[in-house]
Amino acid sequence: MKIRIFLFAALIVSGYVANACDVCGGGGGGSLFGILPQYQKHFIGFRYKYSAYQSTHHDESTYGNDYMNTAELWGRYSVTDRLHFYAMVPYQFVKRDEDGVISTMNELSDITVLANYILLDNSRNAQPLVKHIFQLGGGIKLPTGKSDIVRNFQSLPENLQPGTGTFDYLMTAVYTMRIKNYGLNADINYKYNTTNNRHYRQGDRFNASARFFAWYNYGSISFLPNVGLDYEHADIDTKRSHDVEMTGGKSVFTGIGADVYYKSFAAGCRVQNAVYQHLNEGNTTGKWRVNAQILYLF
Repeated sequence: MKIRIFLFAALIVSGYVANACDVCGGGGGGSLFGILPQYQKHFIGFRYKYSAYQSTHHDESTYGNDYMNTAELWGRYSVTDRLHFYAMVPYQFVKRDEDGVISTMNELSDITVLANYILLDNSRNAQPLVKHIFQLGGGIKLPTGKSDIVRNFQSLPENLQPGTGTFDYLMTAVYTMRIKNYGLNADINYKYNTTNNRHYRQGDRFNASARFFAWYNYGSISFLPNVGLDYEHADIDTKRSHDVEMTGGKSVFTGIGADVYYKSFAAGCRVQNAVYQHLNEGNTTGKWRVNAQILYLF
């Protein structure tokens, strides 16, 4: 996958379908870190993601709607002030409505483990005008979720399965800059996917986000409203080394949200809407997305 150089510089972080369905929902989404507090502390948290897609089938006479909910337990363990380990355990709830035929799936998804290292951090210096934190990392996605679920006598599309059946590899970069009460958080994530035992390989994923935030303190409460853009790119899937039609794509989302910090607790919510998208050769349209999380730091 060709990563656009201008995106990295500016931001310094779909499926083969068997039988009746020839195109289904799903974009290039991935897990980004976002604005995280107090790098020197551990945390455990819960986050929730909702997204929905509408797809048109080849003959344009039928439609499919996919509703995806992910509940994820995740956490950070700070080995040192600079080295941090992360783990993410997602559980997926998926509903498909294909011309009135309903399919549901509630399953554990693929677990991800990552390590990030802070290369630059001047935030502890004596009152710097501009505070910078830059970290790089990498990790692995484990094949813990099922990847061969059947509903209504048909296999679920590959990108609606809770797991991929593969070990996949991730690279991440996170940069945060703050000047007084205002700042920028930029996050990129690249995932290299491998081939499962059915000779299917989901396309590599590249995700990037940039969020501008303000920081307000009210006693022991900190409030961080933010606005930003997200870019997502998914390469075309392959089966037995041949491209799979109606897969891959790219999209750009705008988003608005807010985070609140109180002592050892943090909570946040973000709403996103696509301003540009070309998914599954133009046959899939993504709807509004919602993300929410709560953290406990210790």
